[in-house]
Amino acid sequence: MSEETLQFIRDVEDGYIGKVRRALKRNPELVHARNDYGATPLHRAAVFAQIEVVRLLLAFGANANATDHRRSTPLHFACHDFYDSIPVMKLLLDAGAQMDARDNYWCSALMTAANYSNLPAVSFLLAQGARIDFRDRHGRTALDIAIWTHDSIPRTDKYFEQLATQEVVIFLLRQATNLNHSIAVAPT
Repeated sequence: MSEETLQFIRDVEDGYIGKVRRALKRNPELVHARNDYGATPLHRAAVFAQIEVVRLLLAFGANANATDHRRSTPLHFACHDFYDSIPVMKLLLDAGAQMDARDNYWCSALMTAANYSNLPAVSFLLAQGARIDFRDRHGRTALDIAIWTHDSIPRTDKYFEQLATQEVVIFLLRQATNLNHSIAVAPT
């Protein structure tokens, strides 16, 4: 990766909108750059919830459905819950991001949000019509993943993470009024 590309991606992650705009005017192809893991600048802006940078990258033609080496999209990245990601998720969906796109592990953005105990993202995606019945390549639904995440958290200093995960599990249970039926007949 060139030094120009590396600096551009750093500026994207840090939200330096002026630097990002100048770099794109100088070299519009930077919008399609990839890091060593195949992530685009849009992936990196999404994971850091850099809303203005996301807006700018989309205006310069960034692909809202671009995939990295694991086939994760910027929407998957926005579900990591490092920052407030809902405004970024709205922008990506408005730009045509496929809400139920699945990565190499067959995980949708909803499953990623459940894995990260990101209740706001889980709630938002379900309100937008995300499919709750998808299964990953291990046969797990978003609810299964949320429960698995809860069970895998060490019982030490992770108390607040446990609470967040419990909230996701409870929310998903409430959303799935007939969960057993929907899982039993879910298409693969």
